[in-house]
Amino acid sequence: MFGLTSRSPTADSSQPSQGSSSFAHSGRSRNVIFGVDLEKSVAMANTPIRVKDPRGEMTTLGYLPVVVAKCGKAIKDYPEAASLLLHPIKVDQKLLSALEKKFESDPKYGRDIKWERIKGSMASALAAALFIKFLDDLPDPLFPHSLYPKLEAAHRIEGTYEERKQRYVKVFCMLPVCNMYVLLYIIDMLDIVSRHRDVEIAVLARAFAPTVFRKVHPKKI
Repeated sequence: MFGLTSRSPTADSSQPSQGSSSFAHSGRSRNVIFGVDLEKSVAMANTPIRVKDPRGEMTTLGYLPVVVAKCGKAIKDYPEAASLLLHPIKVDQKLLSALEKKFESDPKYGRDIKWERIKGSMASALAAALFIKFLDDLPDPLFPHSLYPKLEAAHRIEGTYEERKQRYVKVFCMLPVCNMYVLLYIIDMLDIVSRHRDVEIAVLARAFAPTVFRKVHPKKI
């Protein structure tokens, strides 16, 4: 849909991502990937979004958190992902916590996770659960509350399909850059999953909507 590649050249790299070392080796035990501002998570461990430019050559559009790219790929690669998103199965909480810890661990921050080592549908189920947990743990929702009035206004105004679409795109472009890239990735991922089983993307979006459009978490003291 958006031309994002399903495979990032640095998603499984053993090299630290840009800006990862100074904070990671400071001896702090607090989270640096989950439960922190999205910009900080991207700065700590990122993977590039590769797209084709008008000449057909690959170029870097921006960056995603490693956890988003890794979990997204596990979801896209599983043929029955649509069923798992619509009807989530119970996952092993100990394994989920272990994976979260892996994504928090310097220097690879989850790049060395091998989903194929987890049997059957559980890999995709864990990836989906971890992806949603990452979004839900963000201090602020992926779609900021400050843009709700503009989104509602765009929805209320009548017009042709293209006119309404352009108004939504205009609101979308007001998102912070990191938020925009993650939301684009989610849309692209759901588009790929929807084509596995001919399911409407709007139906699959219900799995992510509650956490993308959620309340702001209370500030921790």
